[in-house]
Amino acid sequence: MVYEIKIKDNIAIMVLSGKRMGDKFTSNLYDEAKRLINDGFKNIVFDLQAVQFINSIGLGIIIACRTAAINAGGNLKLIFTSDNIKKYFKITELDRFFEFYENEEEALASFTKK
Repeated sequence: MVYEIKIKDNIAIMVLSGKRMGDKFTSNLYDEAKRLINDGFKNIVFDLQAVQFINSIGLGIIIACRTAAINAGGNLKLIFTSDNIKKYFKITELDRFFEFYENEEEALASFTKK
């Protein structure tokens, strides 16, 4: 699991890539998200388009990052198009708590909608 961080409109975008979100490097994402929040970027987008699979560890990290963002007064939103990842969120019923988008523009725009 590797990631790149971009900043647009005071929103941190973490572009993740790798075969599986949930490997030994995934826990670094939470530390990085907390650092971004502490630096003032309370709204975060995880771009998962280049991630093939999420296991329970990866899902736990996403939940922890979202909780940290919400506790700071922001939110965390997800970008992906994979049906496998969508199924995982639906099966766990976490699709009720997360907002999903198909591209970066939609995700960024969602922060300004009232």
